[in-house]
Amino acid sequence: MVLLDTHAWVWWLTKPDMLPKKATQVIRTAMKDYDVHISTMSTWEIAMLVARGRLEFATDYREFIRQTQQLAFVKFVAPDNTILLHSVELPGYAGKDPADRIIVATANHLSATLVTKDETMLGYRQVRTVWG
Repeated sequence: MVLLDTHAWVWWLTKPDMLPKKATQVIRTAMKDYDVHISTMSTWEIAMLVARGRLEFATDYREFIRQTQQLAFVKFVAPDNTILLHSVELPGYAGKDPADRIIVATANHLSATLVTKDETMLGYRQVRTVWG
């Protein structure tokens, strides 16, 4: 089971050459098992980045999200109270960004491998991570 960080999700479907081989292999294996997860915080993060002009898509970002939702092997995970509370209590996690904290807490809650290039997330030993 994998959980994709926001950039990993976007690159996986729009610029797959941006993903290192190791991350791509882990995602492909999870696809076969219908075990690719994305936090709905990443949906929020995409909307915020588009609104701020920091991210662009060839089509409307809502269409990108809708197309992802139609993939049978992808499951979106909404943060529940357990995940939200855990995101505040991540022992030893140095990251301050609330969306990142929720994504890390979601990976921990699911016991999923987090696919990310984020150095802070990669350095957090309470969650399995993969990138390059």
